Amino acid sequence: METLRYPYRPKTWVMAMAGLFFAVCAVVLGYAARDNDRGMLINGLISLDSGQAAIFYWVLCVLSIGFVIAGLFGIVMSLREPREVVVDRTGVTLPAGRWSSDTVTIPFASITDLRIQQVQSQKFLIIRHSDGKHSVVRSMMPNRADFETFAEAVIAGRARTR
Repeated sequence: METLRYPYRPKTWVMAMAGLFFAVCAVVLGYAARDNDRGMLINGLISLDSGQAAIFYWVLCVLSIGFVIAGLFGIVMSLREPREVVVDRTGVTLPAGRWSSDTVTIPFASITDLRIQQVQSQKFLIIRHSDGKHSVVRSMMPNRADFETFAEAVIAGRARTR
């Protein structure tokens, strides 16, 4: 089996679009909170007076600002040297965590479960092993075909050790 290496990082344009979307949300919600003079009825179940509605808008505004910060952080991460995911004859090497620059190598023999999970249109390769769990996100791979090739190689490598 040949060694497969793929860069693994967020896409700059996706992070920029997400940051821009939430920046617009923060501005709109900030104006709504500042100028609010009416109450709010949420789903016919929760009734808020004008003060409570303003607090609700401010909380959503602050959360949106948090997502803008996360988007900026994602842009910075996407412009850095890419981390890699690697699969070879002995195992798979992945980033140790989402924000970590360390890597972890998981021997095929220690993998206890492999799953491809899909949430909406996003796919994840979930790797459970004797020391924990790691996942590889399709959107952080260069393209969909690379994710599929990587996942097939990990599945085949595990099958060889069983």
